[in-house]
Amino acid sequence: MTVLPARRTALVLATGALLLAGVSACGSSSNSTSASDPGASPAAAGSAVASAGGSNGGATPTPVAAATGSPLAGAAPASIAIDSPADGTSVSGNLSVSGTANSPEANVPWEVDSPIDGVVISGNATADGWMDKAYPWKTTIDVSALQPGTYTFTARVDDDSDNEGTRPPEATITFTIK
Repeated sequence: MTVLPARRTALVLATGALLLAGVSACGSSSNSTSASDPGASPAAAGSAVASAGGSNGGATPTPVAAATGSPLAGAAPASIAIDSPADGTSVSGNLSVSGTANSPEANVPWEVDSPIDGVVISGNATADGWMDKAYPWKTTIDVSALQPGTYTFTARVDDDSDNEGTRPPEATITFTIK
């Protein structure tokens, strides 16, 4: 049996501990349902908000949920809300929508649906953050080319699972173009 120098022994032990921690983390599970903001501590669960243009402020990133939608320990649940405008609002020219979301990588996909033509406009807003809580998001959509009528605006939590598992949360309002 060869005796390793103390420094090499410490390195081997540290590497073994890291490997065990990694294997242990791979097999862990949680009841949470979303991801958190890489720039924030994994604190409050259950609230969510989103807004245009996010950054992590140079903070150390937190691990992201797997593509299957499996949750991270300490992550807040995926959520989405529309704060403005009120349901049933009449608009012309531009539709400005704002709300809160906790959506993977702060991405908030949205679409405008016509009862006759289906999806007529779609895009994405960017929240100010994600994972640990809800963050504000907002978007302005040019609806001037749409015909008069009632439309539905839907914002969703981004589906990072490629449509596997349950459908992500969504928020919907109707609006009218006169």
